[in-house]
Amino acid sequence: MDPVEALREIAYWLERSRAETHRVKAYRRAAEIVEGLTDSQRALHAKANSWTNLPGVGPKTGAVIAQAAAGEEPAYLAELKSEAADIGAGGRELRAALRGDLHTHSDWSDGGSPIDEMMRRAAALGHEYCALTDHSPRLTVANGLSSERLRHQLDVIAELNAELAPFRILTGIEVDILDNGGLDQDEDLLAELDIVVASVHSNLRADSETMTRRMVYAIANPHVDVLGHCTGRLVEGGRGTRPESKFNAEVVFEACRRFGTAVEINSRPERRDPPGRLIDMALETGCMFSIDTDAHAPGQLDWQGYGCERAQAHGVDPDRVINTWTVDELLAWTK
Repeated sequence: MDPVEALREIAYWLERSRAETHRVKAYRRAAEIVEGLTDSQRALHAKANSWTNLPGVGPKTGAVIAQAAAGEEPAYLAELKSEAADIGAGGRELRAALRGDLHTHSDWSDGGSPIDEMMRRAAALGHEYCALTDHSPRLTVANGLSSERLRHQLDVIAELNAELAPFRILTGIEVDILDNGGLDQDEDLLAELDIVVASVHSNLRADSETMTRRMVYAIANPHVDVLGHCTGRLVEGGRGTRPESKFNAEVVFEACRRFGTAVEINSRPERRDPPGRLIDMALETGCMFSIDTDAHAPGQLDWQGYGCERAQAHGVDPDRVINTWTVDELLAWTK
């Protein structure tokens, strides 16, 4: 196993298990350092077993590099894989029916890994397609993409798609829903994208009437395909907790049904959004769903099982989930 691959595999399994960020970063940083070495530099360090002399490589990462360079599977990697928990055992049938993920982030906005690494992992997990939905410009804290940066990203995706085919990277965005219900990106550019996820990220404590009007206006926009993490709640995690936004769910879900906007079942453990009672209401209203990871790192792409487990527990049929469809069926629907 190549040392760079081994270090990134360890980072993947740590991310998947929701390990502390600093632990993950140590292995990703070590991978970048080794990747930057020439073949001759690698050979010299391997001969002298001097990996820990490299700035940013400590005893643990050094041991992984040494074992991989010697042609062995690093012991720590084997340990992480053997201890990995089964994610979403109660949603296996639905997970098996999924063909892709429609909400992911890269280091172009607030994700931690390059597009290439995110999408290669999605393909390795068995996805036929995966949408890249980095944030829109107003969300400056998440390094949201201006129209110019997004257009540049589309060129990068086109090159990667030629390389990764038949796996397909879908062009997309998680566009911020503005206070007036408008969308935080050029309409003409939104029309070019495969997938548009629209989410509320600001003024989450607005009154119910204001929030309902804001969400419905966005849902009615013909470019919007998915309503992301609709309540905005946080139930655990390093960011603390946050209560649900107040809105008239009956009106919002009826708008989703009427205008053909899928309700996202967000798989992130700290979100679990929407809560169960709202999954039931959306189901009864006749909404379509999208089960997404909202992944910000490769290891989080395997969190889809959490969302599948919740959806299956509430009786969501695979036919009601748009990312169980083939890419042609999906894109015909979004267009």
